Amino acid sequence: MKNREGKKIFFSLILVAILIALAIPLMAENKKEKSKDASKVDEGYTAKDAWKGKDAEAKSNYAMYCSPCHGDTGKGNGPQAEAMEAPPRNHTDGNYLSTRTDDQLLKVIKGGGLAMGFTSSMPPFDNLLTEEEIKGMVKYVRTLCNCEYKKIGAVK
Repeated sequence: MKNREGKKIFFSLILVAILIALAIPLMAENKKEKSKDASKVDEGYTAKDAWKGKDAEAKSNYAMYCSPCHGDTGKGNGPQAEAMEAPPRNHTDGNYLSTRTDDQLLKVIKGGGLAMGFTSSMPPFDNLLTEEEIKGMVKYVRTLCNCEYKKIGAVK
């Protein structure tokens, strides 16, 4: 009698193991399909594939981290700008930004406003972005101002 009950338990365990083994790939496939559907729903700068490549990553990072204060187009008019103690920098101002080196822009993005003697309203991003991502942000800001650093009196 014990032997018969043992066989029933053994076969029941084997059956459960087989069912689990068959269910796992189906669950994984279902999860893949759900993630594909979710990426279709995302729109704008938060969509996973909104931009491709390094330049696109910089644009995406700017939209995520900078546009709340600096605005979508970099004019310093983001939704949080009014609540700040000092107005955010207008990144389309080529006259001002052409007087700033890439290293200075990198430093202020990395260390925040205080790193350059500006307001503390500009937070540091070195804990959120890699060095490469910050360099990409500098490059992207240069596209907004359509400028590059020019040494006063330098001839090109």
